Amino acid sequence: TCALPIYPLHKSPYQALVHPAVTCASRTIATANSPSPGHSLELATAGVQAEFSITAKDLYGNLKSDGNELFLVRFSGTETASGVVQDRQDGTYRVLYTLTKSGTYAASVVFGATGIMGSPFRIAAQPARRNLGYSPAVGEALSLATAGALSVFTVSVRDSFHNWQPDPSVAQASIAIGMLDIKTGYKPPITQEPYQVGDLPAYTDTVGFVGDASLAGTQVATPTSLDNPRLKLRYVVTRTGEYAMTVAASVDSPMDGKVSQS
Repeated sequence: TCALPIYPLHKSPYQALVHPAVTCASRTIATANSPSPGHSLELATAGVQAEFSITAKDLYGNLKSDGNELFLVRFSGTETASGVVQDRQDGTYRVLYTLTKSGTYAASVVFGATGIMGSPFRIAAQPARRNLGYSPAVGEALSLATAGALSVFTVSVRDSFHNWQPDPSVAQASIAIGMLDIKTGYKPPITQEPYQVGDLPAYTDTVGFVGDASLAGTQVATPTSLDNPRLKLRYVVTRTGEYAMTVAASVDSPMDGKVSQS
């Protein structure tokens, strides 16, 4: 409360309304969609729309109560992308963005020529669900094998946006090999060998997974010479013949689909 003078003026005290000053970039803040780790200003998933909010403030930290300010949001990293800014006309702004390439990004939120408080933000984009239809297989064992001999081929496990899926448990989950005689429909006995050391994808440049367990994995942009990005599969067939060979996930897999042969 204000200390009133002993002898107030006529009709004092008066009602005074103080408006916020002009928007100040260095006091304006961005707020994630969730306070928990792995929120939208830290982690994104390829192909999944994410959002955060901008709250405009003046130099003194007062909240702006109207809109019509111009904020620009730009992502730079594995690819470049822009955020869509929606004016709520109450001093806050909704920002929508979708990244499709896994990797690390700098998210710049700019008002005028100046970044807002905390900008640029570091965001890690992880791969989406494994999609075997985008996962090429290579190796002679896809078209030629010898009865009783071990045959080996590799699979580059990726998502729908061609991002490498580096998590070994996601890469190998429910992938099985099958054969069917082209002429008779006979299914020969085939043994899929257990994974050995070095068969599973292994990366040196990874960021720990945070978020929805159904998308579990770690993000990686482009494999380096230090990485082993491919899944190695081994099998033994004992009956000769001409077969249609399938490499696919089981029907109950949430990431069902056949491997793409290249």
